[in-house]
Amino acid sequence: MYLRELTITRYRCLESFTWQPVPGVNALIGPGDTGKSTILSAICLLLAPYPVQQASEFDYFQREVNEGFCIEAYIGGFDPAVFSSASPLPSFCGWLSGKSAPFPDENGAETVLHCGVRGTRDLEVVYELLNENQPSTLFTVGHRRKLLLTRLAGEERANRDL
Repeated sequence: MYLRELTITRYRCLESFTWQPVPGVNALIGPGDTGKSTILSAICLLLAPYPVQQASEFDYFQREVNEGFCIEAYIGGFDPAVFSSASPLPSFCGWLSGKSAPFPDENGAETVLHCGVRGTRDLEVVYELLNENQPSTLFTVGHRRKLLLTRLAGEERANRDL
């Protein structure tokens, strides 16, 4: 599994952040309190292979819960066949030259999932599979488990495991 693009909006200390990791090893380097751990926490929340139903006011940028938060990612590098028994079956997108592309595509676009998690003003956490051409559907725990090889235990440890 590869993270092709990550977008974080209004989550903890990050008002707006977009990142396209390069192939190979990526490092988050910087002084304290600049958002490195927040980025890892956002990835952990997005891909949590267990139910997460409620957020804390501290998960919202400047504690403005009315504005919500949103974490979205394009995820590739997996075998779409692992979802053949998933219910509901996720809608796949294409990824080509560093951006989303129509799918299926004759130009060789990679199969990716466009997924997201958002925090509502009621402190609820909503997981979605996103597709520009269709309404969003639930990004279930079953979907997230099919993407990961193992369960990450506890957020403190999960940041180090990633």
